[in-house]
Amino acid sequence: MEEIIFKHLNRERLTSAEQAKLENWLTTDPKNPKVFNQLKLNLNGATPGELKNMKDEVWKHLSDKIEQPEPNQSVFSWLKIAAVIILTIGLGAVAYFETSTLNRGKEETRFIIEKESLNGQKLSFILPDGSSVKLNAGSKILFPKEFDHNSRSIELVGEAYFDVVRDESRPFLISTENFEVEVLGTSFNVKAYPDDDIMAVAVRSGKVNVEIGPSADEFLLGTEEMVSYLVEENRSKKEQLSDSQLVFGWTEKKLIYENAQITEIFKDLSRWYGVEFEVIRSLDYSKRISGRYDNPSLIDVLNSLSFAYEFEFLINDKKIIIK
Repeated sequence: MEEIIFKHLNRERLTSAEQAKLENWLTTDPKNPKVFNQLKLNLNGATPGELKNMKDEVWKHLSDKIEQPEPNQSVFSWLKIAAVIILTIGLGAVAYFETSTLNRGKEETRFIIEKESLNGQKLSFILPDGSSVKLNAGSKILFPKEFDHNSRSIELVGEAYFDVVRDESRPFLISTENFEVEVLGTSFNVKAYPDDDIMAVAVRSGKVNVEIGPSADEFLLGTEEMVSYLVEENRSKKEQLSDSQLVFGWTEKKLIYENAQITEIFKDLSRWYGVEFEVIRSLDYSKRISGRYDNPSLIDVLNSLSFAYEFEFLINDKKIIIK
């Protein structure tokens, strides 16, 4: 298994069998994604030669800590969690993890920061290199307290808009479930919610290199270009943005739909406002609508949708009943 993982970290193309084996390994044990994410965060900056030299020692180091935890400690003792601080102050949650890793054969302590924007919330912050991030609702990001000298690697679940400080000596690397994104300095949006049928990367300025899907198809995107990945079809498509606000509007509190289905809209509203929908009547799910809302209230959007789809609604705390 370690050969496949380090092959992936070395940015080598995996065969379909290797990709399936990796995906199966990630889901068979809850500790495996932890190992995988830590390896990516700590070793993405290594050259191919350094990765090859380090792989046996690093893997043994992590495996020993997982398979032989110290007495009275959990299976995750290898993380050496010194502190977990959860802050839910209107903008989301922040967790700090202290991790012990091998770096160039020498054990070092690193701090991994996890920031999460809960449903109904959005979060803006600055990364250690000065790059800015806007994290959309229902999203989270993991990054080291300090980037290394060779790269700037982060993990993303959900959607975020990045304005990356240019640094030609340290590429900016974003890993998601289906994307590997690499940039030097640019502004762009990554949408990669695990439960969405379509994931996408769109560029506002500069250039972005994207590896997408199990086959790691490569796309070079320029200004106002986007690549979408249709998960169920395992198909990608690159296109010019006809209206950039469809992608970037959320960063300015604009809710914009074009030819959208009601199920897609309900999913977005659940994240945007932190609510849950219960539909107890039949709706025309084949009907598609377009709409633009500038910093709307939930009532405004529901009134508009109820007129278009001819339904009534009841708001019961955080539950919206469509009747």
